[in-house]
Amino acid sequence: CLPSLVCVGMAKAGTDELRGWLSLHPNLSSSTDREVQYFNHGIFRAMPGGVVGPVHHRSLLEAALRTSWSEYAARFPVPREHIGRVLTFEKSPGYARPQHNLSRVANGIERHVPFLMRRLMPSVLSIMTHRRLPHIS
Repeated sequence: CLPSLVCVGMAKAGTDELRGWLSLHPNLSSSTDREVQYFNHGIFRAMPGGVVGPVHHRSLLEAALRTSWSEYAARFPVPREHIGRVLTFEKSPGYARPQHNLSRVANGIERHVPFLMRRLMPSVLSIMTHRRLPHIS
């Protein structure tokens, strides 16, 4: 079952707290992973040789993610009797910031995440959390 809701945010902006509160609702079910990171880390697994350097071709990213689509859907198990009554969701704060994969840097994947989510899941809703940084004098 694909998610109906994706929680995105900056580090330390409360996405884990939001996941906890949403998980208390009987008609909402969270992913099996604390942070799925499919639209950024999934790229590294799906593309031959991974992604190194600037990312410019959305169509290549989309095609790579489609090859592992069933892996993504499997992270949102819903019992057959609850299909249609339970909405699934994930929270991945990394969708909003540049990603590092060990010593390699994939420049710009985070810019493509909204496009990829809309193309692959046109009906998904997104919640964006942010925080105000303290003023340092």
